[in-house]
Amino acid sequence: MSRSEFYTRGAELLLARTDAATVTARIDLVVEYAGEQDASHAAAVAAGRAVLVDGGAQDAW
Repeated sequence: MSRSEFYTRGAELLLARTDAATVTARIDLVVEYAGEQDASHAAAVAAGRAVLVDGGAQDAW
């Protein structure tokens, strides 16, 4: 059995033993969390734009 087959079989067994609604709820939670943006997002965008506009001043960081 290859490693891929091993992990595939493990995932199949886990899904078979877990209630479908529970799996869906967990996936929805992860998707919601991954889509959130915190304050660091705005700061990173501003820094990137500064680099593009003025070549990134040496004291920008």
